[in-house]
Amino acid sequence: MNPDFDYRKIFNIQGRVIVIMGGAGKMGQAFAEFLSNAGGVIYITDMNKSHVEEVAEKINKKSQGSVHGIKCDVSKESDIQNCFEQILFKEGKIHGLIYNVYAKPDGYYKVFSKYPKSTWDKVMDINISGAYLCCKEAVNAFTKLGIEGSIVLTLSTYGLVS
Repeated sequence: MNPDFDYRKIFNIQGRVIVIMGGAGKMGQAFAEFLSNAGGVIYITDMNKSHVEEVAEKINKKSQGSVHGIKCDVSKESDIQNCFEQILFKEGKIHGLIYNVYAKPDGYYKVFSKYPKSTWDKVMDINISGAYLCCKEAVNAFTKLGIEGSIVLTLSTYGLVS
């Protein structure tokens, strides 16, 4: 991204609060940098607190906006609720959610005939249930605030590999 270009001329979300679950990953970082350059207040999440804080700091050094890191394990409903509560307490609003998480636990790359049920359960818990719980919290925030927010669910490029 060009640090000298004013992205707000073509896409302006000045002051909008966007939560990017899985924001410390490759795609999440790109989303966070672009959206912060467009004026957004961005919260990225990851299971590793020090990693997500380092990533937020790195993005802030190259972007024109405001990126914050929060630890959140999307397989735990209490973590998700706490994450949204923290953001609402600090910002008073949430305008959007990007769910950019996909699990690759032990056994993920095994052939189907040898795919462990425990791996399947973990993938479903994070990829499906985690998305559901995050969307639920986002919708609750939108409803409470009386706004129409946006939710974007992303997939990995692995969805194209069969």
